[in-house]
Formats: sequence, structure tokens, C-alpha cells
Amino acid sequence: KEETSVTPLEPDFSDKKVLETFTGSLTGYGPDCYGCGGRTSTGYDLRENIYYDDAEYGTIRIVAADKYFPFYSIIRISNVPGMEPFIAIVLDRGGDVGWYRNSVSGEIMFDSEKDPNILGKTNNVKFEVLRSGR
Repeated sequence: KEETSVTPLEPDFSDKKVLETFTGSLTGYGPDCYGCGGRTSTGYDLRENIYYDDAEYGTIRIVAADKYFPFYSIIRISNVPGMEPFIAIVLDRGGDVGWYRNSVSGEIMFDSEKDPNILGKTNNVKFEVLRSGR
């Protein structure tokens, strides 16, 4: 499996205060997934772009997360095999997100369900909340 391209942490953002840290799992999905309408829970059209332009963090990936994380929360995600650490924004809820035995699960958006790099369930992923949403 080739390395998945994700917008790297440029600038580093390592100086940002981490509000909370969780370990859990991450899966991938596309706007064309079964039962998906191509839009996030916040109304963002994923068929046009799987990235979000944030005023503070720049162009970052879109993820789905449990309602514990308010929409527009910023999370640094690391320890995903084949991927560099990256910054993401919570714009969706998704069907495979939530809590299980004190660990969190999330989903990262890909262009399509047919993307050869789309993630199956990946465990031991580190989630660091850098900004709580609204």
C-alpha cells in the first residue's frame, strides 16, 4: 500500500496547546459511500472538496467525530500507519464514530470509496484536540 497523501503539518503547530488527548481508531470514507449524500452534517459539499480552509490552520482534512467534539473542533491526528501526522476539522458525525471502552473512533474523508489508500479500521491512533469548536 502506498503512502497516503495528507496535508502535512506546515507550519508545525507543535507549539499549540493540546486541550485533550485520546487514543482510538480511525477509518476512511468517501462522499460516495453507501447511504451518504455527499454532504457533511454541517452542509459542506464533500463532492467538491475533502479539505477545509481554516483561518488559523490553513487547508486541513475533514473528519467525522462523535458529538463529544463540537463541529469545527481542530484535532491533530497521528500514529496512522503510512500517514504523516495531520491537522483535521470536525465537520461530520458519520456512522462509525463514537466511544468504546474509553477510546474514541473517527473517520477521515477521502475523495471516493474507490480510493486505493482509503483506511480500514486503524487502531492506536492519537487524537489531540487543539481547538474546541462551536
